[in-house]
Amino acid sequence: MTGLAYPFWVLVEVTFFGVGALVSIRRPDWHRHFQLASFFSFIAPATARALRFVIPAGPGVTYGSLLISILLYAGASGLKDVRSGRVSRAALVALGVQFLTLLLLFFSLDAAPLWLQFASALTGYPL
Repeated sequence: MTGLAYPFWVLVEVTFFGVGALVSIRRPDWHRHFQLASFFSFIAPATARALRFVIPAGPGVTYGSLLISILLYAGASGLKDVRSGRVSRAALVALGVQFLTLLLLFFSLDAAPLWLQFASALTGYPL
């Protein structure tokens, strides 16, 4: 399954959030949250993959910027979305936690060579 453009979990996630958006079409606040979660989860892997060829920390920058976008949306719409349910807010929280985890993962992978060089300098073992 390494030839897939999107990992299987992303396809399941987009389908889940998309169905949530379709089911909640009569509740605009819920619909907006599910639609936003579906769009962000769909665009994140492709953007991270494409940006990786431009700058080395492309995946980390992608997930960090999407996480900031979710936080800004939640902060800006917090006063207006009083009618949105816990389920639709949970979708955005789950997506935010996922992006934070991936951001930390990619930044730790990008920093691994620096730590290896530091450990090599301390211990005297070659890389």
